[in-house]
Amino acid sequence: MLQPLQQLVCLRSAGLCEGASQFTSSTTQFHPLFQGFGGYAVATGVDRIARFFFLSGSERPVPNTLAKVLFSAVSEECLYSLLLPSETIYALPLRLIASFAVSSSATRALVGKPITNDQGLTTDTKVGLVWAMMHALILQTTPSEISMPVLSVVYIAIFALSEVAPANQGPLPPEVLTSAWNYKVISACFFRAIASYLKTYSDFAPFVQHALFNLHTYYYNPYRASS
Repeated sequence: MLQPLQQLVCLRSAGLCEGASQFTSSTTQFHPLFQGFGGYAVATGVDRIARFFFLSGSERPVPNTLAKVLFSAVSEECLYSLLLPSETIYALPLRLIASFAVSSSATRALVGKPITNDQGLTTDTKVGLVWAMMHALILQTTPSEISMPVLSVVYIAIFALSEVAPANQGPLPPEVLTSAWNYKVISACFFRAIASYLKTYSDFAPFVQHALFNLHTYYYNPYRASS
């Protein structure tokens, strides 16, 4: 009499265990998505606080078209979350180009860029070349537990400065430490720091955060041009 009852209990237990296993697997599958939503919420909160302290409503930056803000999210995360931290030797040429480009852009946010090269390489070009070689050297010779935190801090600074790099390439120095400059640097630093943290969970999580943040900026801004 007890044996059929024991078999029924065992079957029920096995079914519950299998169901729990499937639920856990599906939850793990969507975990990067949840992390991306959380990162988006924090980044958006910091952005609003910084904007409140540094900008009035009329000075709010105007995003580009919807297609451009989505392309920006994908391209920037491919650069900062996948290519630059990659240690594979096959991606070395692309990493050299990318690290040169982003560091040059970040330098222009501080010193500007002369129109002519009559006196040799410009400051942004020199910094770009030096950092490209240092970046490759750090990745290839330093243990990842040391190189990744160090490089993440550098990526945060480079990303933030690139966000405020002058659009024109004139000889005048950029307007450093203005209200708009301070707002964007602070917001971008926190944004990239959160993305670097999400990268430790999944490569997909920073993409979710970035796409949601760009979409929020696009639709929330009442001053945006129609797409």
